[in-house]
Amino acid sequence: MQKGKLKFINRFKAHLVVLLNLIILAATRWVTHLATLVAPLKSRCNVKHKIEAETAPTNTLDNDRPLSESTAAAYNIFALIECHCHFDPSTDLEASFKILLAKNLPALNYISVKLLSAGNLAVTIKHIPIIKLELYIERLNFCALTICKKHQKHLTAKNVKIGLCNYRASANQTLVYQQAKSALTLSQQSPLQHCHRLGISHSRVNIFSNNQIIKSIKKNKFVIYFQPLFELDSGRILQHEVLIRVRGGANELLLANAGINQLDNDQDAFLFDQAIIIKVKKLLLADTSAAIISISLHPKNWFNKAFWQWLITQVSDFKIEHKLQFEINAADFFKYQIRLQGVLKIITKLNYQIIIDGIKSSDHIIQLVNYPQVLGVKLAYDLVHSIEASTHQQSCVKNIVNACQLLNIAVFASDVETKQELQMLTILGVDAAQGFYFTQLLPDFTQTVFH
Repeated sequence: MQKGKLKFINRFKAHLVVLLNLIILAATRWVTHLATLVAPLKSRCNVKHKIEAETAPTNTLDNDRPLSESTAAAYNIFALIECHCHFDPSTDLEASFKILLAKNLPALNYISVKLLSAGNLAVTIKHIPIIKLELYIERLNFCALTICKKHQKHLTAKNVKIGLCNYRASANQTLVYQQAKSALTLSQQSPLQHCHRLGISHSRVNIFSNNQIIKSIKKNKFVIYFQPLFELDSGRILQHEVLIRVRGGANELLLANAGINQLDNDQDAFLFDQAIIIKVKKLLLADTSAAIISISLHPKNWFNKAFWQWLITQVSDFKIEHKLQFEINAADFFKYQIRLQGVLKIITKLNYQIIIDGIKSSDHIIQLVNYPQVLGVKLAYDLVHSIEASTHQQSCVKNIVNACQLLNIAVFASDVETKQELQMLTILGVDAAQGFYFTQLLPDFTQTVFH
């Protein structure tokens, strides 16, 4: 009997020890889990206090504060984000997105998030180091997708469209917004690329409506300027690119490729290029020196038979030393090669040549072997700008140069703004360059030499 009691007591003790161990283990796990819940909650509270402490700006785009020397070379980003997602009405999108950005971009001290009336998010991020620009854009894209997936788990990248504009502190805020909106439109139209970025160069200084531009053209309230393209080896001028400054009241708009493309109907496009060519013709016929003039035609006119028939009649009395070159966007050229065959025959007959603008990679360069009319290619602005700080840009440009050398096609760089950009482009083998680093826009032909 005594032995039975002892055996029962020992078993009871053993079970009690096991039970106590289980209780301790469960308590430990519960404490650990509680700590993981409290930590992000504490972080959110800190960020929330920071958000509440900030003064809300009055504009969609926040006015820049004076930059210190350490941030003067940095970029700002303005992004428009469109999420095809049904959010809970109680969700504070602005605060939620800002918290997520603060976690993923801890080194940045200025992030603004606003919910626009159209339902898009407007995000401003300031003082981004140039070398980290692409990285932070990727993180911004990741944050947008993460927020949406929290509400709809089965969403994919195509449900989140982003348009960005990178800009300097002195940029016109209206132009920044317009560029971001244009980039968002590109993302919306693309089934594959859901995030587009457009930068601001010196040739984009204001925004006019289509009607304002056409009215100014009809009233002859525009001035032609020339931007010389310098050969980097010799410093001689290879050609002059035509740029147009449109006047409207107290405002002016300097139009390059991006500006003329906003004209959205055939008649306006025809009228615009017609006015430019007539004015260029007058200048050429009045000038005794040889000149090569490069004109960026509106995309619609490349496929307008009436325009080319009119052009043939206009250039018949040109002197032999006067030549025109026409610039076409790379995306249009490679997409519509077959439709352009008739135009290319006309250009060959006139003994003119074309330049393909906006080249971003070497992917399609080999196709140019069939087009002797192509004199050269111009690098996209995104490849040229701050190229000295980006190994990715340098690699892309080097590949383009190598591919073009095989076909004896020149490589040009436009919008060169700094000595560092020029030095890197020279090292990479670019043939010629133009931009505000060399000279301001010229009202007529000049023999200015680049040293």
